[in-house]
Amino acid sequence: MGSLRNFRVVVNGQAYQVEVEEIEEASQSHGSAGTLESRFRDHEARPEPPGFGTVEGEQVVAPLPGVVLEVRVVEGEQVEAGQVLLVLEAMKMENEVVAPCAGRVAGIRVEAGTVVNVGDLLLALGS
Repeated sequence: MGSLRNFRVVVNGQAYQVEVEEIEEASQSHGSAGTLESRFRDHEARPEPPGFGTVEGEQVVAPLPGVVLEVRVVEGEQVEAGQVLLVLEAMKMENEVVAPCAGRVAGIRVEAGTVVNVGDLLLALGS
């Protein structure tokens, strides 16, 4: 078995941790460059908080691709419509993501430093 190395790869704004194994083959002794086998594992996928998938209410998604700079709410906090929930950096500009309605923060899927794409789930507001 060859040696394993870990790399962080960003594809379309989504970061993945990749484990690469170098495979030694008999053909390498004949001057061949050899091959690499990649095994992709999404180590940044976060498990859903308990009950997250069954929350009735509003799911807040990323309006554009970027990096979460700051989450300004905590789980269980009551928020008002229009209140800033988090700050997202996109194209070197800070964008505030606001609550579409009043509610209680039922689950948060991101933290500062999380890379998100359009439509990625950020958090959920329950009643």
